Amino acid sequence: ATRRGHRDKVDVLAVSPTDGTIFSGSYDGDIRVWDGSTGRYLRTIGNTNSWVGGLAPTPDGKKLVSTCIGGPPCASEPQIVWDIAGGRRLQQPRHHDNIVIATATSPDGRLVVTGGGGNHVVHVWDINTGDTRKVLAGTGAPRWATGFSADGQNIGWGNTWRSGRIRHASEASS
Repeated sequence: ATRRGHRDKVDVLAVSPTDGTIFSGSYDGDIRVWDGSTGRYLRTIGNTNSWVGGLAPTPDGKKLVSTCIGGPPCASEPQIVWDIAGGRRLQQPRHHDNIVIATATSPDGRLVVTGGGGNHVVHVWDINTGDTRKVLAGTGAPRWATGFSADGQNIGWGNTWRSGRIRHASEASS
């Protein structure tokens, strides 16, 4: 089914691991919530005031991390942690100085990994405080995907664009 509601291009989707709720992020800045079974629009969590680039719900379905891929406030608000139920901004850490394409939450919901910014580094940070735990640098290429291992002990990131589509961190790559 085709669903309408956003006023601009939808660039990212995420699915809650708890109940199948679908989150959509758009260039209009809105983060919308949809029923995963029926596709029915439920509500708007909030507006980022910029182009939404990444969405990552926590495993318990209580928080959602959004990232920015463009628009005026992108450098000042590249990551936002949202309370899904109430739509409140819980954290607005500034780990990156520019667009952030890649994001994932850890299996225990305590950490976030984001990749991007002008220097293309990967930040591992605490979802509750916004405090940096680690900064990882690679070869300087943009980060297209980040992810945690199932046990939460390892992270990985990708910096190779394979034309056609961006792959979600949970998809297997051959």
